[in-house]
Amino acid sequence: MAKKTDKNKAEYDEALKVLKCLGKIQGVKKKVCSLKTHRLRVDLSSEEQIAAGKLLSQQIDRFVDLEKKLKAYKSNIKAKQKELEAETSITKSAVHDGFTFEECDCVEVLDNSNYKVFVVRLDNMDFVEDRPMNTKERQAEIQFSD
Repeated sequence: MAKKTDKNKAEYDEALKVLKCLGKIQGVKKKVCSLKTHRLRVDLSSEEQIAAGKLLSQQIDRFVDLEKKLKAYKSNIKAKQKELEAETSITKSAVHDGFTFEECDCVEVLDNSNYKVFVVRLDNMDFVEDRPMNTKERQAEIQFSD
């Protein structure tokens, strides 16, 4: 048999007071009682309803803020996905085609007699193109002697 502790005695006494108060026990000297918690309806006072309304308003505000943050986060992730998709497409093309397009230093040689421009890459000295001179390139520089 379990030993009675001061806590058990206090619980018993409290339960006995409650039962006597409610008129549930009349003339019975000893009754086995224990305290247990039950989920029961409790009506709110006007003040408690106002406080609950304020709390609800704060909770809704926090919920809306979280939804905004989630939307911004998703938008940021989608932008990063699109950026990575574009980079991946370029790399995929480079692997498939075996070349890329990059900025390269070139020399443009103007051939005034044939009105052509020749383009040569400086990194490997390859001939890139020859094309007709445009109007601006046809304007010959006039050199004056001293």
